[in-house]
Amino acid sequence: MKAVLLLALLTPIWLGAQIRLWVVRPTGEESVGESFMVGTVPAGLTLDTTFRLRNVSSHPVTLSGLNVAGQRFSLQTRFDAWPLELGAGAALDFVVRFHPLTPASYTAFLNVNGIRLTTLLGIATPSFRLYYMRDSSRIELLPGEAALFGTVAVGQSVTRSFELVNPLPERLSVFSLSVSGASFRLAAPLRAPLELSSGRSVNFEVAFTPVATGLQEGRLEIDGRSYVLRGAGEHADFPRPQIWVEPVTIGAGKQVRVGIRLAEAPRFSGAGELGVSFTAAVPGPGTDPGIVFLPSNTRTLSFTVTAGQTMARFGDQAEAILQTGTTAGTVVLTARLGAHTERLELSVPPGPVVVDSTRGLRSASNLELQVAGFDTSRTASRVTFTFFDREGKVVRPGAIPVDVRSAFQEYFRSSSFGGLFLLRAVFPVVGNGLRIVSYEIEMANQHGVTKVPRTMIP
Repeated sequence: MKAVLLLALLTPIWLGAQIRLWVVRPTGEESVGESFMVGTVPAGLTLDTTFRLRNVSSHPVTLSGLNVAGQRFSLQTRFDAWPLELGAGAALDFVVRFHPLTPASYTAFLNVNGIRLTTLLGIATPSFRLYYMRDSSRIELLPGEAALFGTVAVGQSVTRSFELVNPLPERLSVFSLSVSGASFRLAAPLRAPLELSSGRSVNFEVAFTPVATGLQEGRLEIDGRSYVLRGAGEHADFPRPQIWVEPVTIGAGKQVRVGIRLAEAPRFSGAGELGVSFTAAVPGPGTDPGIVFLPSNTRTLSFTVTAGQTMARFGDQAEAILQTGTTAGTVVLTARLGAHTERLELSVPPGPVVVDSTRGLRSASNLELQVAGFDTSRTASRVTFTFFDREGKVVRPGAIPVDVRSAFQEYFRSSSFGGLFLLRAVFPVVGNGLRIVSYEIEMANQHGVTKVPRTMIP
């Protein structure tokens, strides 16, 4: 037992006689004594120091281990395997890092083969302090710690507010501030340097928009200090959109209100698209340019949904206006939101000809009547004209029927205007045309007869 104690007491003396420690400076080596001050650094920054072990004996020395024991000091050099043999006169360089997070004095022991060679000292001076807001709590963030953004649906965003504070009695300059990571960004740019007088602060926001599911990390770098940004992405979807139309039963040549209601209030905000398409149920081109949303005259509209609200909005409106066109067929409304695609089919039924306006024009020897309207079935077959004099009597030869079936079929076969038409009928007048003062019109198609009330000729 006594021999073992003697050996333990003699080992440090034996190692110290063979191994010496130096610090490596740009100007050369400096011998290290029982303690060594690595330096002073602002809290949050790092300070690396290169040391050198040298075998000053004439015999090889076996190194079984090298470590640094102490808070905020760490050995940065990695060795392939232990033990290492250090030949006579040979040297071994390694780096020790001092990385304080808060202002204080720090110590650590540098040990070789389990024996203390020296005590390392370091001082961290005060610097700025960083806070962020989470769930209404103001949390201080130290370098290396993580600001948590929670779980967010892929493609959606959440922001966290950060506050950079100068606690020092003198003015503080922050020269760089940046955010990295595919899912993280500064919500608004900051112009460096940031000048903070004593006690003042600057606020900024970081946005988290996960690009994939699972854990997402980024970095906030401020003047060499690094902070972790951490959040998670999930596959979350919006509630199913439901399309509503008022009135429920539609007809041609109408304007109807269209809206989108969600099956339940969403947990997050987003955007979708409402589109309209058409399939004609009558001969001729299947297109109808009159089937559009107003006032944009487009067939697609963007809409937004807001977290906690079941009604979508089209810009600042709670509903859109759909013009139903002038052709019989099927109008299909399609709402796309997240993974959902919802359809609503609306039927535009065929019906009698609709006359929107008529106009009578006089010339020296003719009367011209212009008739504007639409025929949803594209089957107009007969137009009957009747003229009246000042006494309200029918002008001879009386009712004038005109077979327009072939003319309208040819027109609708190539027309790209849906069921719209403009009819021009010219009547030669013999004698005093001024005695003809009014007219009536009837238009017939497969679904009935439309009568235009008696109309005066200017």
